[in-house]
Amino acid sequence: GSRARIGLTFGRGGGAGDKFLIGAPAPFSAEAPTLTVVAGGQRRQQKAIAMQSLSRGALLLRRASVPAAVFSAGYGCRWVQDREETVPQLLACAATGSWAGLAKSLRLLGSSLPEEATWPKEKLAKVEARELRLLVAAAAACAERGLDSIPLRRIELRRLCEHAEADPRGIAVAGLVGSTEEEEQASHSGGLPELSAAIDRAASALSASGAASTAAAEAEMLPCVAAALRALVTAGGPTWHEEATQDGVLHVAHASMVATSWLASCARTRQSAAAPAVASAPGGEAVEVPLGGLTPEEEQAAAENLAAVWQALGSLPAGSRAGQRPARGRRAEAVDIHRDLEARYAALQAAPPPPPSSQQQPLQDALPSRVRRCVAAALRGSAPKEQPQRPGGASASASSSLASKAGLREKVSKALEMGAWIALFCTAMVALSDDGFGYFRFHLLPRQLRAPLHSLLQHRAEWVEELMAKYDERGGQVEETVVLGPRDIQSSYIQAPEAPQY
Repeated sequence: GSRARIGLTFGRGGGAGDKFLIGAPAPFSAEAPTLTVVAGGQRRQQKAIAMQSLSRGALLLRRASVPAAVFSAGYGCRWVQDREETVPQLLACAATGSWAGLAKSLRLLGSSLPEEATWPKEKLAKVEARELRLLVAAAAACAERGLDSIPLRRIELRRLCEHAEADPRGIAVAGLVGSTEEEEQASHSGGLPELSAAIDRAASALSASGAASTAAAEAEMLPCVAAALRALVTAGGPTWHEEATQDGVLHVAHASMVATSWLASCARTRQSAAAPAVASAPGGEAVEVPLGGLTPEEEQAAAENLAAVWQALGSLPAGSRAGQRPARGRRAEAVDIHRDLEARYAALQAAPPPPPSSQQQPLQDALPSRVRRCVAAALRGSAPKEQPQRPGGASASASSSLASKAGLREKVSKALEMGAWIALFCTAMVALSDDGFGYFRFHLLPRQLRAPLHSLLQHRAEWVEELMAKYDERGGQVEETVVLGPRDIQSSYIQAPEAPQY
């Protein structure tokens, strides 16, 4: 009635193996003897293997952390050098943009939920009510701390214009009024004065940044601002000025003047760029030049929206027009805004200053008198008329060849950079698919390439494991083994049961 127990060790040559218990039932019958494997320590064996894999993964991560950190730091420094903004400004812009993106995602999620999901829709509506208020407060706080930048104002202005175009009386616009839930719920029909003031401040801050990329940012935001201002003046119908109040009308007029200045600057840039193109065109034909980065459709839409806004402002009653000086009792901010509005309108009407007199004279007048006399004495009546043009033609051809080489080098560098980014993206997608680590359930490689890739990865993994086992401090040996059965049984003591005698 007893069970004979023997220790059986399975393992690779020279290494510690996994121990099992094999028991033979007694007494033996006439049938052939049977062996029963007792796998009571299978869980502990799997746990040990998992811990060993985790330790190897941690070792690989620790070894790769230093090169990855160095590469990230170098790439980040190179990227920051090409930016006009400082590192704190970029961090502030990243934080503000993250909040704007998160709020927009939650707003889209709330719109896709069914009507029965009342509790999630209420929570998401509260987040939407705080979206614009927190965004405007974050931009103002960054401006106070000297962290204001063009990307930050662009994010703020774009979100404000999107809400103004979508619904000027929405929950997010109403959230600009108050900071408590009672004020938000009570102001679902308001918010136009605060929205117009926020758009005006953001557009004015973007225009006053004075950076090199200000013109490009103005051209990019011009269609959005013009469409948002038109939505503000058309949301309330003929009596929109009563809901917007006098301060709101003044902010709308000031923001419209800023956008009109942007349109005029873009048009002036287009005309300056079109003049040389028309002069060089055969027959003096008209050449279409983009309007400072705007397409003709965007230019026409922005012009129509601004014309509609100015028409709405001009049709207001005499006591509500923005051109009148604010009466006594108004805030000092209204007086400053009206003064700036008049200054911008005067700058819009002013003629450009004439070029200095030095630029209207011949270029030789800028030379010293002695040099000018020597040149005239050396070349007067002795050199042919075509001779001075030959060096110019040679230098022009040399400069054109240098410019073509520089352009070719830049194109090749850009092509290599784009190829590297495409290769990196494709490698990452293959690694995340079923052909790699299996995070996404799809295949990118054809069937003919999957088996060679898997065999190559397996070979590399085995090679890495051999190197780690060779240079590891413990030499690849597992110090703690799983022992099944009595401690006094030796692994080499393996005896087969004797056959029954008849």
